[in-house]
Amino acid sequence: MASVLEMFVTPEACADWGDFSDGKRFFLDQAIAISTRALRPKEANDVAYVKLVPDSGAYLVKQPRQNVIAYVTFVWRPELHGWRIHSIGQPAPPYLLPRTDLGGTAPRYESDVEVSMESKG
Repeated sequence: MASVLEMFVTPEACADWGDFSDGKRFFLDQAIAISTRALRPKEANDVAYVKLVPDSGAYLVKQPRQNVIAYVTFVWRPELHGWRIHSIGQPAPPYLLPRTDLGGTAPRYESDVEVSMESKG
C-alpha cells in the first residue's frame, strides 16, 4: 500500500514517512475533520496549510475552529501535476519546503485565507 500513498507526498519527504504506518494510525485512531479552507502564506503562493480538527459532527461552522490537532503542509509541484503533502504537524515554513513552482502556477481558491507565517508559529 505504501506505493500508492507515495503518490500523495513530496518525493523529498517520502523517506520520512517510512511505510506510512504512523500516518495511517494517526488518521484511523481518532475522529478527524478536515478544514475546507487552506491557509496560504503571503510570501509563498505554492504552499498551503490545512487544519485537522476533532470531528464534532458539525460540518459547517460560522467561525474557523481553533482546536487544531495538526496542520497538513501541502506544496504545489507542477512537475508532479498537483499538490503534494510534505508533512503533518506544525506548519512547515516555506523556506524549509521543496518548492519548484518558480512560475507561480499554483491555483488559488475562493476559500483560501492568506496568512503571515508570524501568526502560524
